[in-house]
Amino acid sequence: MYNKHLLILTGFLSLACIVNAQDLVTEGLSLETRGELQYNIERSSSVTNLVGIDFGFDSTAFSLSAAIYLANDGKYYPLKSNFGDKTLLNYYAVLESGGLVWRPDQNLSFRIGRLEHRDQLDGPYSLFASSSSPAVPLIEIRYENDYFFYESRWVELNSRSEMVTEAYPEGFPDRGANLKAYGFKIGDMRFGIQDSAVYVGRSFDFEYLLSPIPQYFTQYVKGTVGRPWTDGSNDNDIIGVFWDWNRPDGLSFDAQFLMDDLNIHFLGIGTWNPGKAAWAMRARAKTRAGTFSLSHAGALKYTFQPTRDNEDGAYSYTYYPDTRFTIGTSYREISFDDLMLGYKNGENNVALRLDYEGVWSGIDITSNLEFVLSGSKSPTNAWNDDTWHDYKGSRMLDDDVLEKLVTFNLKASRRFGDFVVEGAFLLGGAFNALELVQPEPVADAADKLINKYSYIWKPGDDNEFLFGASIGLRYDIPVMGLFR
Repeated sequence: MYNKHLLILTGFLSLACIVNAQDLVTEGLSLETRGELQYNIERSSSVTNLVGIDFGFDSTAFSLSAAIYLANDGKYYPLKSNFGDKTLLNYYAVLESGGLVWRPDQNLSFRIGRLEHRDQLDGPYSLFASSSSPAVPLIEIRYENDYFFYESRWVELNSRSEMVTEAYPEGFPDRGANLKAYGFKIGDMRFGIQDSAVYVGRSFDFEYLLSPIPQYFTQYVKGTVGRPWTDGSNDNDIIGVFWDWNRPDGLSFDAQFLMDDLNIHFLGIGTWNPGKAAWAMRARAKTRAGTFSLSHAGALKYTFQPTRDNEDGAYSYTYYPDTRFTIGTSYREISFDDLMLGYKNGENNVALRLDYEGVWSGIDITSNLEFVLSGSKSPTNAWNDDTWHDYKGSRMLDDDVLEKLVTFNLKASRRFGDFVVEGAFLLGGAFNALELVQPEPVADAADKLINKYSYIWKPGDDNEFLFGASIGLRYDIPVMGLFR
């Protein structure tokens, strides 16, 4: 049955290419196949491979994309089949994209489907949407003219989940997120306000998506008890600002700030609770030799955590409410790239990165050198091993031991007609590497499953050598040429 599903999908994409190419020969129809050989010392001791197929159509008013890939690196459980070992040659499948974009005019656009979730800023340390830019189910409405822009986006986090873990024996709860951006332009600069809400108990919220009211007020008013319209308080809102300046001389700058909780205790008002905040900034220069950029980011401890360790309070700023998932009877950790809804390094760290992009002898080259200093991270378990903040003021990098992570990445590609040859290389080291460990909750938290079983990353005693390499080939099938 599972083999039949894959054959049907492949056949559908091929048929779609033929049918649409005849009617839309003047438009941008594309079909691409790709394959990679990969080696990653962390994941596998052998060479693995990836194969995929991408189908797309692009025109002035309408675009669509559909992409799926198969991999056998052991990251996820393989597809079932009728082969000898009951798997599809040990391959798992990922729906990489599948969505539509409609642009009724030059100012208004709609995106719907499984598409890239990206931030207003495109730097490596974007705060509201991870720079990993995973494709997720979303609905987006955007308006932009020469002076103003507004965007509202719904993102599905978890819906009808059957992923059972020790922290969530009934499966992950339904969760969703909505992100808004309001901004204006002055010359080469943009200024914007960002507003993001995560909610539990439902995966979609009509009012958050369509109302231009800032979500903080929607949450505050609808969540207050003693009113006939109250819907509880299982939501959390994060706000922030951003600025960018793209100068005509090739220099550009941007900055972003995110805030969940900040106190005004210094004014003698309220309690001196820990702040929850993150920041990012970047400077970039385009030169004849290529584009160079320097980026910095950081986040306080607790920034992306929930404030309660109850299932109905699982509004952590993450795609999933737990740090682990199950394959059969064993557990695997969810990597930060896959887990974090926002800033990819999570909480309690500072990061510095140097990037380069250029073209040499027809070869496109991108590279980066990065250093990240991290303390413990508990994105899905509120207050780490505690149940509440019994201390004053904000905290950051105050662990006895910190992880020191240094990585170098290099990617290169070159086109030969309809073929593209690609290669990638990773080298690095993690000193006092973060380890995913079981929490050690205080006595009054020991009866809560999330406190006990939603694991926490802590710097350990071991050092890790990081190495990875891949080589791949893409073929852009000349569909349009077949019908001319």
